[in-house]
Amino acid sequence: MKSIIFDMDGTLADSMAMWRSLGIDYLKSHGVEITSTDAQEMTTMSLKMSSTYMKEKFKLPLTPEEIYDDMRHIAEDFYAKECKLKDGALDVLEAFHEANIPMMLGTGTPEEFFDPFLKRENMFKYFEAIATCDGLNLKKDNPKFFLTCCEMAGFDPKETVLVDDAYFAIVAAKEAGLTTICMYDEANDNMLRELTLSSHMFISDLKVLKKIFL
Repeated sequence: MKSIIFDMDGTLADSMAMWRSLGIDYLKSHGVEITSTDAQEMTTMSLKMSSTYMKEKFKLPLTPEEIYDDMRHIAEDFYAKECKLKDGALDVLEAFHEANIPMMLGTGTPEEFFDPFLKRENMFKYFEAIATCDGLNLKKDNPKFFLTCCEMAGFDPKETVLVDDAYFAIVAAKEAGLTTICMYDEANDNMLRELTLSSHMFISDLKVLKKIFL
């Protein structure tokens, strides 16, 4: 292993509960009950992508831009004031940084949301690059997302590890040739078997990464 791509939400940041409820609660406020399939589909998207999806799929009487703005305020406030790191996240990032192992962030969250959070936690210094779904115009269930991440940072996919909590990302990264480590998050309790079988390794504690690679 020569380089690492970290996911943010559910991997480094304890934020999946907010994301899981955001779209569902917003649609409920407009009288729309969605299926688990629709909810899962939206987890692969950025907020802008899911806003367009909501408009087209559920025919909301709003533009995608209005839907996005409504949800954006909730997400921005969460990252600015409430979002916390998962246990051991800073310790692991600092250890890899000191060992000169290059890292990047690959996330579905827009930069304007996570920027104050990363600044608050002094995390920008750890990453060679940051890729977002909106920035690449790619969802994380597409292997091209991870190949483009590697290209951005100068990583060799065959020498790169993805640490992520999402099944669709694990599958896509594996198809792209990366080694995959699934990080446990309670939001994915209903898919533990699939996550364990699809990833090269399953962990429930970020600090385990130090024992594996250092």
